Amino acid sequence: MSWKNPNNPSLWKVEIAYKLKNSQTTSGLILVDATAGEKDTLTIIVSEYGTYTIIAVSISESGKRSAQITTEGKPRTPTPTLPVKDIPVFLERADVLMEAITKLYLDGKSRDIWSSNYPQSGEYWDGAAVIWGHGAAFSGYVALKEAAEGITAYETKYKTAYDNRLLTAIDKFRNTRDGKAEAYAVFPGEGDERYYDDNIWVGLDMVDLYLLTENSKYLTRAEMVWRFILEGTDNVMGGGVYWKEGLKSKHTCSSAPAAVLAAKLYLATNKEVYLQSAKDLYAWCKKLLQDPSDYLYWDNVHLSDENDPNSAIQTDKAKYSYNSGQPMQAAALLYNITKD
Repeated sequence: MSWKNPNNPSLWKVEIAYKLKNSQTTSGLILVDATAGEKDTLTIIVSEYGTYTIIAVSISESGKRSAQITTEGKPRTPTPTLPVKDIPVFLERADVLMEAITKLYLDGKSRDIWSSNYPQSGEYWDGAAVIWGHGAAFSGYVALKEAAEGITAYETKYKTAYDNRLLTAIDKFRNTRDGKAEAYAVFPGEGDERYYDDNIWVGLDMVDLYLLTENSKYLTRAEMVWRFILEGTDNVMGGGVYWKEGLKSKHTCSSAPAAVLAAKLYLATNKEVYLQSAKDLYAWCKKLLQDPSDYLYWDNVHLSDENDPNSAIQTDKAKYSYNSGQPMQAAALLYNITKD
């Protein structure tokens, strides 16, 4: 399809939505970078032949949306790239969900970063999702890319709709606060605080993308996160990873995922230093944070006197479900690598 962009100097994007005629479900939604007055073209690969309703909306830099322009069209060939019946049903459902949350929580939002709720509120952080929300949406996208591998229609759709857009958006959270290692902050800005666990989740997504695509830009970001994690690791209490810059407690939710990240970085690079870090972090978690009576994991450990590294270690014995999965994944990865 082709069109001419409106002569609006504040034009930012053109949104193209399409669906089978008379269908109540949108088949896809794509955002295209736009230059005022220029002609643009777009190729859409669909999985089912038929007449499609195509809806175009221009979006200004301030997020203002134009009136819809609607047209109809058919694919150039009646042979679908992939029969609908061959698309896994849960991939279809995940795809529909991703489209919906993109439309409701991201499209037209300031800085093109996710909002924390719908309808968007103007509360804390301007209603924008902070790094843990933004990272969760990024994880959803990564899972979709992995699930769509080998399905041409979906691979093309995600590459066009999400690859550059979501990477650009999450990179807005990077900073080098107080001259320390670069990392993803809670909110865009040089002074914003950074959490080790939230960075690890982003790092895991980046290394997964690298293992999927072999594109070095993802490995570069995963290793950037790892350098930040090393700043949150020391020999106080024998090892482990702090939860947040400046705090003195070391948590399962930061130390166990760090072991997973190290193991995956080893798989990506074959560097022994990552494998050794994965082993050390996993062993530390088991030694200090695993309850020997039921093998579940306590929340964190801290010193009785945070200013005295030789003071007694105290354990917060709260147990949360999210502290169980990552030690299990670390164990599985290490077994697959070492057979030990």
